[in-house]
Amino acid sequence: MGLGAVVRRTEHGIPHILARDIYHTWVNQSRTVERLLAGPPPIGPSSQARELVRGYAAGYNRYLAERTVAGLPDAACRGAGWVRPITELDVWRRAYQIAELNGGEAASYAIASAAPPGTAADPALVPAADASPRTPTGASHSPRTPAGLASNAIGIGRAASAGRTGLLLANPHLPWNGDLRLYQPHLTIPGELDVSGAGFYGLPVVNIGHNDRLAWSHTASTAQTTTMSRLTLVPGDPTSYLLDGRPRRMEQATVRVTVPRADGQLGQVSHKVYRTPDGPIVAGGSVPWSQEHAYAMRDANAGNLRVLDQTLDMGRSRDVTRLHESLTRHLGIPWANTIAADADGAAYFSGVQVVPHVSDELIGRCGSRTEYGEIVLDGSRSSCGWGSDADAVAPGLLGPGRLPTLTRTDSFNLMTDEWEPASGESLPDVAHGSSFIMAVELTAAGPRTRTLLTYGQSSNVGSPYRTDQARRYSAKRWVTERFTPAEITSDPALRVRTLRR
Repeated sequence: MGLGAVVRRTEHGIPHILARDIYHTWVNQSRTVERLLAGPPPIGPSSQARELVRGYAAGYNRYLAERTVAGLPDAACRGAGWVRPITELDVWRRAYQIAELNGGEAASYAIASAAPPGTAADPALVPAADASPRTPTGASHSPRTPAGLASNAIGIGRAASAGRTGLLLANPHLPWNGDLRLYQPHLTIPGELDVSGAGFYGLPVVNIGHNDRLAWSHTASTAQTTTMSRLTLVPGDPTSYLLDGRPRRMEQATVRVTVPRADGQLGQVSHKVYRTPDGPIVAGGSVPWSQEHAYAMRDANAGNLRVLDQTLDMGRSRDVTRLHESLTRHLGIPWANTIAADADGAAYFSGVQVVPHVSDELIGRCGSRTEYGEIVLDGSRSSCGWGSDADAVAPGLLGPGRLPTLTRTDSFNLMTDEWEPASGESLPDVAHGSSFIMAVELTAAGPRTRTLLTYGQSSNVGSPYRTDQARRYSAKRWVTERFTPAEITSDPALRVRTLRR
């Protein structure tokens, strides 16, 4: 069957070696995403998610072929050597990056800089500008991680609303620039999917949004998704460790990264990354690599490629009961709480997400915490590994039955962290603050929704959609969303383009 799409736009256009380079090159070289893709659902993607990704990559590549790199409207991309067609694997790697945001992605400097004692540090290795200096792994309070992003959300049920229906206010706090910037899509597959809201660049799903009967948002969770294993090293061999008294060798991978040389030409540098079955070796601060000990980071999201299926299924849920079933079935939310409301007037909170199976008993028997609260387990005993639950989709995770949920008919208020508003029309590098605001009332006649993408739909400085919503945000003027076919076709600014293949 051929691929086809109808593209409709309404007003505001809505439809130095970085350690992170080494980390992502290592992930790609390890073929982690390819192994997950080869698995059956729910570990691997469903056929519908695969088709969605295939269509997204095809649409991107069609646009690039028609416009050409030299003809791109954004001067930041026009003619750039790094602009190229994308593959389906690129999209899946982007999904994996989002899942790893509070794990390997945040700890990339601690991973890339880990080296056996006596090894000279690489002077060219630098953390990214948004990496956290506060913890050895960088996994807390970085502008890129949930602890540093925060968010607000309010869910209101029928007992607290004048219309006796559900209402939701979404107010995620994400960076205004960079790869965590949001955009607004409205995705429709007749008879299967009709969902509107905001999503991450590079992913073909609505992460925070609504359909005609359900609205949902996310806020940063305080659940830790990583732990560290304190390894007891073999005397005289800092790349071997003891497990239950038996020596084990660390795995070593040589990672080659392309970098600009002093003469302006491109060259390659090599770097070693070390790991155990628990995960990569990290080093820094209170977790140094010494002659006696090293630390491996275990990330509960290291096997999570379920994000797209999870989000796609949420968009098809008709009420909070089905939403809960979706969350427990996929267990694919990587690092966030979920708050929702439906047209029947139920308000819902869920802490069902990826969480390592680490009990208080396990910490008391095998663990400790760093000064930053990070959990450190004894990596020399196999009995100190993560537990498992029968209702979890994968070993080592807490099952949904252990995670908190609550359904009410009054309201929930979930507020995590503070933010400072930006001033003026320019878009400074806002680390976190109101990035997308969505207020939804789920009426019998359909959703009544007002939104604001606080910086605008386009990052192109020459686009009319660059700061148009930022000006409305400054003036406290909502954008009234067009959701139904009648609302869309009545827009005087409507433009329609039909694509066929």
